[in-house]
Amino acid sequence: MNILGALRMGGTRLKPVGADVRRLAAQALPPGENALDSHGVVPGCHMPVPPKKHRPAVFQGRNSPGDWLVRVGLPGAALLSGVSLNPADAPGRLYEAWQDRERQKGKPFFGGWGSTAGTMAAALAPVASTGVACVLLLTELRLHVVYVEQARFSGEPGEAVHGLSLERAQVTWLRDRRDVRAGEFEFGFADGSWTTVHFPGAGWGTLVESFPVRLKHTQPHP
Repeated sequence: MNILGALRMGGTRLKPVGADVRRLAAQALPPGENALDSHGVVPGCHMPVPPKKHRPAVFQGRNSPGDWLVRVGLPGAALLSGVSLNPADAPGRLYEAWQDRERQKGKPFFGGWGSTAGTMAAALAPVASTGVACVLLLTELRLHVVYVEQARFSGEPGEAVHGLSLERAQVTWLRDRRDVRAGEFEFGFADGSWTTVHFPGAGWGTLVESFPVRLKHTQPHP
């Protein structure tokens, strides 16, 4: 994910999340579900920014210290790039064309935004007015994404809300992309789609090992 892409997903925290955040996330699971493992996740390297209509809106109207820096950072980055944010003019149309090109760069995901991979990718790019940590939780039968409100600078956690839920059987393979960076994995799904997820920090090994089909980066996609 490039710098402008990170700014466009300004709510998502790119740093590892602590045990306190993971505990809050576990409390937001549906009744009867218990977390067997969990880890903070972010979109993988070179992942395209999903169209806004596919991204979940969370913690709207919330504010924490430092949020204004992200709000001014996005137009600032566009101005430094010589790009207008107004889609009605020619520079705006060029910007949209550039976005489309970026969405194909590096081939970090396959299947379209309506696929399981597209749904997963969009779930990791929520639209939020404040900082938000995405936590991937594994239960006996399902894989969940839970959002935890988290101040961008202090890291102070707030409310946790449940997001995406997938049957574990829908994840048919994982491919270790350590050739890109440590903690980078492609998740393959039963519908043939796949997306790239990054696990910042350490401690993701046990969660990854819970899936039976794990491929090395030297092995091709199934």
